[in-house]
Amino acid sequence: MIIGFGLLSVVLAGDLASGTPLARGMCLFISLFWAARLVVQFFVFDAKPYLKTTLLKAGYHGLTVVFIYITVIYALAAFLPA
Repeated sequence: MIIGFGLLSVVLAGDLASGTPLARGMCLFISLFWAARLVVQFFVFDAKPYLKTTLLKAGYHGLTVVFIYITVIYALAAFLPA
């Protein structure tokens, strides 16, 4: 799924930004996927036992920021197309 989303985003970026109903629906779906992934991260999976080094903690928090960013960007593309 993640590789597919990435390929769609790179290869069909113009189409995803076009504002057509299909593009908006796809952007909304991708945004909901990442939002669900964040819910699992925050409320289901406890990563603390695995975050033993500073590098692992920094990577975990960095990826969290990236996942939030992706969720927001795709939601904006779904609701406020160009």
